Amino acid sequence: MLLAPLRIRTAISFSSRTQNKPAGKHVLTVDQISRIIAILKTLSEADAVIRFKDCRSDVYDAPQLLTWDSATWFELLADREAADVLTSETRESRRLLRSLRAFSQWQGQAETDELMRCLRSIN
Repeated sequence: MLLAPLRIRTAISFSSRTQNKPAGKHVLTVDQISRIIAILKTLSEADAVIRFKDCRSDVYDAPQLLTWDSATWFELLADREAADVLTSETRESRRLLRSLRAFSQWQGQAETDELMRCLRSIN
C-alpha cells in the first residue's frame, strides 16, 4: 500500500520533465495532476463508504481507470485537455492511469480499513 504515493510522485516527475513539450504533444501540468489526485481521493473515499454500507466487505476494489472514456473524465474533471490526455492511449497516459488507479486503490482501502476499525470498536 505504501507504493501508491511513490507512483504518484513518479507521475508528477514525468509531468515536470515534460514541461518543455514538443509542438502538438499534450502533457498534463503538475497542477492538473494535483487536481486529478484530489478528485480521485474524494471519489475513492466516497465510493469506499458506499461499497462498505452495501456489502460490508473489508476489501476495496478501485475502478478500472484505463476503461474510462473522454466523456467520463471530462464529467469528473471539467477539463477537456486533461480528459483527452488521459484517454490518448500513449505509454505515458497508461502509466499515469495505472499510478492513479494504485492511488485510488490505496485511498479507498485506507477508508475501508478505517470503517472496519470504527465498526469493530462499536461492537
